[in-house]
Amino acid sequence: MEQHHFNPAYQAFEYRQDAQVERDLARWQTGQTGVPMVDACMRSLNRTGFLNFRMRAMLVSFLSHHLNIDWRLGAPHLGCSLTLKKPCTIFASARITPDLVLM
Repeated sequence: MEQHHFNPAYQAFEYRQDAQVERDLARWQTGQTGVPMVDACMRSLNRTGFLNFRMRAMLVSFLSHHLNIDWRLGAPHLGCSLTLKKPCTIFASARITPDLVLM
């Protein structure tokens, strides 16, 4: 569940592998992407440990589709930041969100 795509069409999807991935991932994790809604949600999550499903989905969608960074790189940060630590919730939402576009 933590390492496999919900939609098999994503198995061959090419996420970015350039030198800026770590920098962009760090900006996403700290809420410094320059996109106000994304940054506000991430900062709120980092500060409170809570974020509703739709906002978590938006964060993962932004990571996967706008930054083109593999969701598996961002899922551990969500897991560590959430107060409610249920792997089934964290990884299921992180896993399903990027795959919805190809369904």
